[in-house]
Amino acid sequence: IPRLGQRHQLKLKEVKKRAGHSVYHLHKPEAADA
Repeated sequence: IPRLGQRHQLKLKEVKKRAGHSVYHLHKPEAADA
């Protein structure tokens, strides 16, 4: 079912984005306030 695959890929992309933001804030805590 291609639709399920697409939805799963979108979820993975969002998770990666959120993970990237978390890592960014962890590495640059001073930027979290801005």
